Amino acid sequence: MRRDHSPESSRADLEVLVFGELGIGNLGNEASLTEALRRLEMHLPGARVRVLSYDPARTALEHHGEHPRWSTEPISAPQQPRAGRQPGRWGRLARQLTDSRRVAHASRGADLVVVPGTGIFEELWTGPWGVPVLLVGLAAGARARRVPLVVVAVGADLPRRRLTRWMFSFVLRSSAQATFRDGHSRAAGAAMLADGKLSRRRPAGRRPGAVHRAPPTPRLAPDLVLGAPPPHVAVTDAAVTDAGSRPRLVLGVMRYYGTSDDATSPEGVAVHERYRAALTDTAARILARGWTVDIVVGDDGDLPVAHDLASRLGPGTTVRPVTTMHDLDAVIAGATVVVASRYHNVVSAVRAAVPVMSVSYTTKGHALMEQVGMVGASQWIEKLDAQRLTVQIDDVVTRSGEIAAQLREATHRFRATADDPWRDAASLTRTAGARPAQPVRTTLVEETA
Repeated sequence: MRRDHSPESSRADLEVLVFGELGIGNLGNEASLTEALRRLEMHLPGARVRVLSYDPARTALEHHGEHPRWSTEPISAPQQPRAGRQPGRWGRLARQLTDSRRVAHASRGADLVVVPGTGIFEELWTGPWGVPVLLVGLAAGARARRVPLVVVAVGADLPRRRLTRWMFSFVLRSSAQATFRDGHSRAAGAAMLADGKLSRRRPAGRRPGAVHRAPPTPRLAPDLVLGAPPPHVAVTDAAVTDAGSRPRLVLGVMRYYGTSDDATSPEGVAVHERYRAALTDTAARILARGWTVDIVVGDDGDLPVAHDLASRLGPGTTVRPVTTMHDLDAVIAGATVVVASRYHNVVSAVRAAVPVMSVSYTTKGHALMEQVGMVGASQWIEKLDAQRLTVQIDDVVTRSGEIAAQLREATHRFRATADDPWRDAASLTRTAGARPAQPVRTTLVEETA
């Protein structure tokens, strides 16, 4: 049956496919989906949205009511616990290839394919037969059906593995638009976009007879959550009133066993123990001053680390349950200072204008601190020094008023340009011709020194 292409029905007839690492209990990924659904409803009101998820039931429950016309569809989560190993069995490889084909077929009937935010183009903890091969399926399906693929405000690294780099390059070069959330990611994206020609086909999203265009120019766009409306929470939402007026450290912890993510290897265990010891030392120093410490996580897998740390620290320490960005924002609201490893824990502090330190396991934490003008307010997770971290905490607390104003200015700048990639994406759909032409802004977030 033919679709009605009249201007009156075109928006309601539109279908958008969304792909990301969803349904895995990662707070930042789910917050990115929340913002993507909101932006899609703003720019393509009435469009149907299909979301591919590793756990559709969980995704549907967590995002209930966030979009009037959306649904979830299942894909299998990659089973690749060791980033540096090939699939242990041929059956696992066959399953991943089957899932990649399923993702490719999912673009059937779609008018737009969106990869919204997150660090999905980062190589850490994933080999080529994990997320990269699923992305290849997504891009191949979009190319075959000439559906525009847009990559919005993602994090990226330049892969060391040639196959992973080829896969990421294929996806980015197949896209009609590619924006990155920081300068490091944009540089990595530019390098992959500059890789050799991958196909003589028309780029995705170009109708027959359209003028051939080169791969997209990599642009900067704020992280989806950074560009979202300000959080509407109160300190009382976090159940922290028992702390009274005492200074409060919010400590964001994670399950970290090094770049191999191997909790059974001596090297991985040693890395984790050093990280845990440094956090314990730092928090103990803060507690000794009469402060309280609230511990939060950004992923389901981090909870054992949080509870272990709380048991080591004793009185004055509380693990605060957070499953959504709203939960996290409520805990961080009114904190004296935040020290966190997960990217979106740090993002929450920036949005709340709370002095923050990043203990980063990849470049993205340092890049975010640079974007908000806080160069030096970070450490590498594997070189974490408790004494230096305590000094850094004292420094940002002393300058809390100045830093709060700086963070508010940065978030205002992010929000001012957050809409641009979504407006550009909407213009790629077939409804663009049915609406009066509107100028599209292309000035996106620029880095701060």
